[in-house]
Order: sequence, then C-alpha cells, then structure tokens
Amino acid sequence: MWFERLSDSALIHHDRMWWPFLILTALYAGVYALVLIKSQKGVVSWRKVLRSAFMTNVWKRSTTRVDLKVYVVNYLVAILMGLTVASAFGGVVYSVATLLGAAPVTAEYVTYGPLACIAVTLLVVASLDFAYWAAHAMAHKIPALWAFHRLHHSAERLTPLTAARKHPVEAVVQNLCIVFIAGPLQGIVAAAFGGLDYYLLFGANAVTFLYNATTANLRHTHVRINFPAPFCYIFSTPAQHQIHHSRLPHHWDMNYGRLFSTWDVIFRTFYNPAPGEKISYGLSEEFGVKRPRPHQTLKDSMLEPFQFLDRKNKALAEAQQPSTTPEAADAPC
Repeated sequence: MWFERLSDSALIHHDRMWWPFLILTALYAGVYALVLIKSQKGVVSWRKVLRSAFMTNVWKRSTTRVDLKVYVVNYLVAILMGLTVASAFGGVVYSVATLLGAAPVTAEYVTYGPLACIAVTLLVVASLDFAYWAAHAMAHKIPALWAFHRLHHSAERLTPLTAARKHPVEAVVQNLCIVFIAGPLQGIVAAAFGGLDYYLLFGANAVTFLYNATTANLRHTHVRINFPAPFCYIFSTPAQHQIHHSRLPHHWDMNYGRLFSTWDVIFRTFYNPAPGEKISYGLSEEFGVKRPRPHQTLKDSMLEPFQFLDRKNKALAEAQQPSTTPEAADAPC
C-alpha cells in the first residue's frame, strides 16, 4: 500500500546525523576554511586549515558538552517516540486521503509519470518543512513553548550537535505539528495524485537527502554560507539560520525556516544577512545584554525550563493581583 512508506516521511528530520553526512560537513568546513584563509592572504597550512575548519576550542567548552548530552537524551526519546509518531502520521494521511476519495491501491506502490513524481516529492517535503516552520514559530511566540525552546538558543557556540539541543517536551510538540499539520497536507496530496509515490535516495525522500547532504549540518556551525538572490528567498541557508541564533535584538524572531526560506518571506520573518554581519550567540535581556547561561549541565537543561515557566506564571499572577499597599489603598480616586 502507498501509505506504508509514510514512516520514512514522518521521521526524516532525524537523518542529518548519519555519518556520511557528517563526513561531507567536515569536507565543506575544510574547503570553507581554506578559501577564508586564502582570501585573507594568510599562509596556508594543514594545521591552520584544520583549526579554522573544526574550531577545536569549541569542542572543549561546556556548552558543547551539554549539546552532546542532550543529543543522547533526544536520541533515546526519538527511539521511544518513533514508531508512535510514524503510525499516527500514517493514520492521519491515510484518513484524510480516504475521506477525500483516494482509496488505497493493491499494488505495492502507486506509479505515475516522472513529472507527477517530482511534484509529489516536492510537495511531501514542503508539507513537512511548513510543519517544522509552524512548530518553530510557535516555540518563539507562545511563552509556554519558549520556556523549552530557549534551551536550544542558550548554546553560545554552534556545532552540528546543537541541532538536537532541544528539550524532549519541544520534540513532542514538534512531532505533533508534523502529525497534525503535515499529515493532512500530505493526505490532500495523496488524494490529488492517487497516492504518494516520490523519488528516494538511500531510502529517504530525494530532496531531503540532498538537503541533509549539503547545508543541513552547516546551519549550526561557523561556516557562513549564503545564496545569491533569488535562491536565498527560496532556500534557507546556514548564514540565515546563524542569524536566527543571534542574541542581538534586531535578529530576534527571524528566519524560522529549515529547508525553505519561502515561509519566512511569506510571513515576513525573513532576514537576509549582510556579508560579515556581526552575530553573538546565547540568550539575552531586552536590549541584547547577555544573560548568564541557565543550562550548564544536563540536569539544568531538563529541569530549568519547568522552573522558568513556573517563575513566569508566578510573576504574571502577581502582576494581575490588585495592589494592597497602604499607598495604593489610600490613593485618591
């Protein structure tokens, strides 16, 4: 049945840490370092290239150790949630498609022309990418969700592991968005095309595979690559996402996109960085003043979001209570 391959579609957001993608990321970083050193007319040496490419001092920092520990936790959470998410996702797609009149076929996969297959491949990716964009935007705009998403933004140095620096609660919310936003959208696509038959590379959607093999892991690095217009308005770039992590006020709440920047362009959250634009990572106060790091250990990373939410709720409750101070009580009307 065509809906049996939906488990692939629901879980593709975990694929970027596949070891061949990490090797490719290292190669890209090496080429970037070599070009950067030559552009600055520096003396090129293997030691200098390796130091610049891999930012060896970054891997010794506590913020990177937290990245690694949270990654392990989320890897285990993904294993526990994976089958449930895939089943729920497939059920939603199948239900919507059936409701719209697309009965499952008896062949293993549906077959249609190459143009239709390209269209379905792109639409499947676009639906998942929009679900991610929506989950990401909500994580910034809804205070209860920001309490958990700020763990991701508290990283003061970016490495590919930072992509998985998220609280399990945020992972649950993100997967719910995939099921209930991307699911119905793919159900509509399945009804329109009579099924979901898309191009695969190594068992994954071809477009997603190419994304993970090129820019996906560079988003959380020092490698600032941006695309010229009009491509920067279509595809999200590493430089755009690095701006998203900046604690400087004029960069806040910009560039939520993952693969496509189109959603940011449509919803006016797009910011295209200038070459060499200043970026400073971590959490900040109202005017961009750096905050002390609240997530210095794995325990902090898992518990502090709940404590932060509790403090915010208490502060909100106190602000809504009428003042009972003598001055307020005796104030003239």
